[in-house]
Amino acid sequence: MFLSGLLTPAALIFATGMLIIILIFNLYSRQIFEYLSMMKNPFNGKSQDSAKDIYSFLSVAAERVSKLESRLMSENSEHLFNELALLMRATTARVLGVPSSFTLEYLEKHIRAINLDPRARAEMLIFHRDLLLLREIHLTKRDVSVLMLRSKRLLRIFSILMRVTR
Repeated sequence: MFLSGLLTPAALIFATGMLIIILIFNLYSRQIFEYLSMMKNPFNGKSQDSAKDIYSFLSVAAERVSKLESRLMSENSEHLFNELALLMRATTARVLGVPSSFTLEYLEKHIRAINLDPRARAEMLIFHRDLLLLREIHLTKRDVSVLMLRSKRLLRIFSILMRVTR
C-alpha cells in the first residue's frame, strides 16, 4: 500500500525531473560555478584595491573625462588626447590590477586570465589598440571627442561591473 503511493505518475514525473536536474548540474557544475563567481567578482580579485576604492576612482575618472570634454573647444586636441590616454591607461591598470606601463599584449594576456565579460573585454582591448594607433597620426577635435565618448562608455562598463562586486 505504501509502495503504491510512491509509484503514482506524479511522483515518477517528479523523480525523473529531479534526476535530470541533478544530471545537468553534475555535467555543467564547473561552468555554473564559474558563471556565479564571475557575477560576484568580475575582476577575479586581481586588483589590490577594494571594490569601494576602485568605484570611487572610477567616478573621479568619469569626472575628469567630462572636464576634458568641456575643454575640447578651447584647447589643443592633441594635448587633451594625451591626457585622456594617460587617464584611461591608469584607470584600466587600477581596475585590473596590472602595471600602469602595460603593453597591449600584456593587457590582452592578463584579461584572458580573468573572468571579464567578453563584450567588455573586447571593447577595452579595441579602445586601447585605437589609443596606440591614433598616437601616430594627427587628431582632429572630432576624433578626440569620439574617444572621450568611448572613454565614458568604458568607465560606465567598469562601474557596472564594480557594482556587482559591492
